[in-house]
Amino acid sequence: MAHVTLRNELQQIKQLLLLNNKTVLTPDEVSLMYGLSKDYLYHLTSERVIPFHKPNGKKIFFDKEEVENWLLQNR
Repeated sequence: MAHVTLRNELQQIKQLLLLNNKTVLTPDEVSLMYGLSKDYLYHLTSERVIPFHKPNGKKIFFDKEEVENWLLQNR
């Protein structure tokens, strides 16, 4: 059981390291990277609270720098 948990944690660390080099993120990646649930993230986009991009009116993408600036805007 501990072996499976360790493997999952290592996989998550690997994903976070790979995400660190990306500038454009999907909702799944933003959720993983910043600890926001996908439901909450979609709520923020529907209220136009968090900056996002929707090219061709389809999938939602986030600029990593814009998300980080948004997270840090209120002290």
